[in-house]
Amino acid sequence: MKNINAFLFAVLALLLTACSGSGLKPVSEKIQGPLGEYFEVVTKDYKAKDGKVSIEIKRIKDGFPEPWEKGMEVGYGDGTITPLFSVEFQDGDGNVVGKDAADIISDTDELKAIAALNTDESASITFDCPKDAKQFKVNSTFKVNGKNDSDQAGAFTINLSGKIGPYAIQMTLNVEADGEVTGAYYYKKKGPGALLYVKGTKSGNRITLAEFTKDGEQTGSYRGIYSEGVYKGQFSTNSGEYTFLLTEDETMETLDLSAMIFDSFAAAFSDEYTEEEDTYQSAGSEDWDELLQSYEQYVNKYIAYVKKATRGDVTALAEYPGLMKKAQELAEKLDAARGEMSASQLARYTKINMKMLKAAGEMNKH
Repeated sequence: MKNINAFLFAVLALLLTACSGSGLKPVSEKIQGPLGEYFEVVTKDYKAKDGKVSIEIKRIKDGFPEPWEKGMEVGYGDGTITPLFSVEFQDGDGNVVGKDAADIISDTDELKAIAALNTDESASITFDCPKDAKQFKVNSTFKVNGKNDSDQAGAFTINLSGKIGPYAIQMTLNVEADGEVTGAYYYKKKGPGALLYVKGTKSGNRITLAEFTKDGEQTGSYRGIYSEGVYKGQFSTNSGEYTFLLTEDETMETLDLSAMIFDSFAAAFSDEYTEEEDTYQSAGSEDWDELLQSYEQYVNKYIAYVKKATRGDVTALAEYPGLMKKAQELAEKLDAARGEMSASQLARYTKINMKMLKAAGEMNKH
């Protein structure tokens, strides 16, 4: 796992940094879209820190839009609901300077917390925030997940967002009636100006894709299962193999593929991928479980230390050198671990990181 050192110390620094950042105000407490009847933005001055802002959402009415039924859980599979929020950031003159949307995979815990609110209770969700943002407005979408018509034979276009390993991406796929698939995607860190293109086939619920640069060089391949608006499987490239999990994203803008001549891409696949590979029991080393246990214990201890320090407890100063030494040792072990994490291990690793980021957000409120 590369760049764990950088991530770990960036978050530790974030937790220790004093609260700062100019006030960021909602244009209105009203949330646009189907969830506006049930939730509103809490009006206050928000503080953006290191490109992130946590926006507080308050429930003003029980339930969700029809055909929601009591007992449905937040998710993306059959019988679940997907309540999503997106933010449009503006400068002081009302010009749009950026947008970000919640992700049903990486933001599941925050979305579940918001869905579980009682009337007049509130919870926060974190968004990427541009530096020049002065105000924002919140939009929403809502879906009750059932039989997805696009799983059937016929042509359709779908927008997907999620992760390849730890990396967030957004993807558009065009599926023709004969099973031919073309599309494009980009890593959110690099932005939509750095598109990669895909071409392949859909057979039943199996989609296989080859990845190409704009110059036609093949650089990777996808093999996975598409069902109920979810595409998941294995992504292979020269740097290794990664699991991916992408879900339908109604808030995403469809990527423009008109300039690409996909006929020039010669994609060839073996038919070796089977749905059983969907279990994602990769060749990850068993020592990941032990390392993740140590990582989580350290994060819990560090968060407790930061809370003590923010209360002005002078004894916290004596703990700092030992904690930073432990952080260095732990980061080196994480980077040196052999093999890839399994899906469950990666989920746990992500959850621990989110705990740290959430703690950082809480500290920035003070």
